[in-house]
Amino acid sequence: MPDLPPMLDHSLDEAGTRRRVTPVPPVRPESPGLVGISLPRFPVEPARRRGIRWSFLLMVVLPTLIGVIYYTQIAAPQYVTTAVVALRIGEDQRDGGGGGPSTLVGALGPSSAGAPVTQSYGIVEYIRSLPAMQDVAREGLDLRAILTSDLADPLTRVPPDATPEMLLAAWRSRVSAQFELTRGVVTLSTRAFTPGESLAMAEAVLAASERLANEMSQRMTADSLRAAEIQVAAAEQRFTAALADLQGFRATSGVLDPGRAASSGLAIEMQLRQELASADAQAEGLRAAGGQGSPMLAAALARARALRAQLLDGESRASRSAGERNDTSWAEVLARNDALTSALRVAEQHFTQALALLQTARAEAARQRSYLLTYVRPVLASQPNYPDRWLSVLIVAGCALLAWSLLSLMFHAILDRS
Repeated sequence: MPDLPPMLDHSLDEAGTRRRVTPVPPVRPESPGLVGISLPRFPVEPARRRGIRWSFLLMVVLPTLIGVIYYTQIAAPQYVTTAVVALRIGEDQRDGGGGGPSTLVGALGPSSAGAPVTQSYGIVEYIRSLPAMQDVAREGLDLRAILTSDLADPLTRVPPDATPEMLLAAWRSRVSAQFELTRGVVTLSTRAFTPGESLAMAEAVLAASERLANEMSQRMTADSLRAAEIQVAAAEQRFTAALADLQGFRATSGVLDPGRAASSGLAIEMQLRQELASADAQAEGLRAAGGQGSPMLAAALARARALRAQLLDGESRASRSAGERNDTSWAEVLARNDALTSALRVAEQHFTQALALLQTARAEAARQRSYLLTYVRPVLASQPNYPDRWLSVLIVAGCALLAWSLLSLMFHAILDRS
């Protein structure tokens, strides 16, 4: 629709004079489709854009600039020494964990099937602990002087009068150890402001870790030997008790060996009866031959009387010993003796086996030994490679950008909802 020219107001005032002409804007007819609809008022964008720019400068550009200045001009260079070691335990690694020499140690003491992994994690935790610092200091290394070096920059410098907790925090920031389960190795890394100090720290940490591995091995073998000695003592006590029971029974029964005594008594009795029958037969033969007054008949009769006297004496002694045993039958004596003898024999076998296990455990204790196998030995660093200056700057910039993006999204989301 073409624009209409402005209309002039020619009305008169009360005095009859003509008022000043003021243009009146033309009134456009409203479109039928826009009747009753009001357009929204959009927020002014320039202020929000200025806020975004200032927040970006403060949260991203400024931290990045500070990071560039710190890492390129202030941060003190540090020398890094790396070593790669692995824990090995005696012949367990060569046997593949099978039924080799480690089987007896596992039977008598703590199992060593997962010992390398467990002890490797233990060594990693030991390296990060305060006892490791103390052991390294006992190696002759002035650890306080290294951690509180004047070569450090103001942000990482530790005061000379630092507490053990502050020294431990500095130690953990400059000494790291990681155990790689897939390869079974421990990677050690030390940092210092001089290459000599970094190398000395790495060598001292390896020496302390080696000593810890040996102590763990000695403790494990001592546990296995102690278990074998306990078994030997129990078997010896059982054997001694069984032997004492048998000796007490034999002293009470009055027979050292009832089985042998019974068999020998029966053999003597049978022999006497055979000789008595032979003497009676000889006397009857001489009597039938008419030699009543012959010396041979008298000798045969005398021999027969002596044999009968021996038989009667043996029977009376047997009856007296039966009475002294409180009417205990000879069969019960034999059964009791056999039971005690069997118990003594079993106790003796257990005692012999326990002694053999103890001897084997002692032989294996001489072979079972934990030690650190060095794959990559520590060497003197030729140039500082920490921190990686531009990588550190990129990390600062990336973290600042991520934080700014998240906070901006949250702020504008809250602003739009309000």
